[in-house]
Amino acid sequence: MLDTGHPRDGGRFSVRVRVTYRRNRKYYPTGKALTPEEWDALPTTRSRALLDVRADIENSYSIVLAAAKAIAILAISLWRHLMSD
Repeated sequence: MLDTGHPRDGGRFSVRVRVTYRRNRKYYPTGKALTPEEWDALPTTRSRALLDVRADIENSYSIVLAAAKAIAILAISLWRHLMSD
């Protein structure tokens, strides 16, 4: 998601990964910043620079997704352990 609430220099905004769990949102930075026009063009771009940015964002998303899945597995294991006692 494009964090339009906190503008950076040159009309760019930080790109963040949003995770929602039980109606609570947490935002994780990707280290990338784009203009709204670049953000809109990102899914269909052929620009090498934007393709690299898209790949970096997808990589950040994969890292956050893997961590969320690991936490979910741990929570389920803990819950099962507590319920078996």
